[in-house]
Amino acid sequence: MFTCQTWRRRTSRHWSTWSEAVRRARAIGEEIADRGPLAVRAVKTLVDDALDRPLAEGHEAEIETSVRIFATDDLLEGARSFVEKRPPEYHGR
Repeated sequence: MFTCQTWRRRTSRHWSTWSEAVRRARAIGEEIADRGPLAVRAVKTLVDDALDRPLAEGHEAEIETSVRIFATDDLLEGARSFVEKRPPEYHGR
């Protein structure tokens, strides 16, 4: 969810050692850390809350959260950095 990547159980079977699994986990963590902090926090909250609410409520919460995130400076920074082909500099605003 945080990295927009999908992988299957068999992917982890290719991680032959514990150190390989740790290396991959750190790489995923670094990738998540490079994302906008407001969006990452929002996704985590939505996923955590999803288990305790009906599907329709979850969809409504997702829409409300998207509206809030779309109104942030970080969203504009992400779009600008993409157009300018540079890494984004998020500030959590």
